Amino acid sequence: LILDTETTGLGAGTEVVELSLIDHLGNTLMDTLVKPLVHISWDDAERIHGISPEAVMDAPTMPDLMLELNSHLSMYEGLVIYNRQYDLGILREAFRKAGTSMAQTPTYCAMLTYGKAVGATKWQSLSKAAAHVGHVWQGNAHRALSDCKATLDVWSWSVAQGKGVV
Repeated sequence: LILDTETTGLGAGTEVVELSLIDHLGNTLMDTLVKPLVHISWDDAERIHGISPEAVMDAPTMPDLMLELNSHLSMYEGLVIYNRQYDLGILREAFRKAGTSMAQTPTYCAMLTYGKAVGATKWQSLSKAAAHVGHVWQGNAHRALSDCKATLDVWSWSVAQGKGVV
């Protein structure tokens, strides 16, 4: 599985405003806006991903989506995320606040695996990695579904380099 989120920001207390999940063939399993439980605005993040408070007003909340997400996670052998530490931290915190836990599945970081494949010693943006592997964007960068598809291409290319996964 490949997962991506768009959020209200980068700091503590960040919440998900969009979540997408695709399988290893690029088939969409989940693609939804998410209504935050606490945040009512996120101007800086909105400038990046374009998701407004009005857009998520009638969207499900993370607790509404947890059962479906866990169902998908339990049916697959692993989860790939471009910046695993960031997204996984936000998701686990959302599950914790809801009084439940995220399904246990092995997780892999496409960003670190790409860095290993190209010998990078510092963080690489998804846009830069996607350009390097020849990804053709389907939709806008910084939207969860488009970023999932870019991550799949980056992951596939990186794994094919044979330098190991992280």
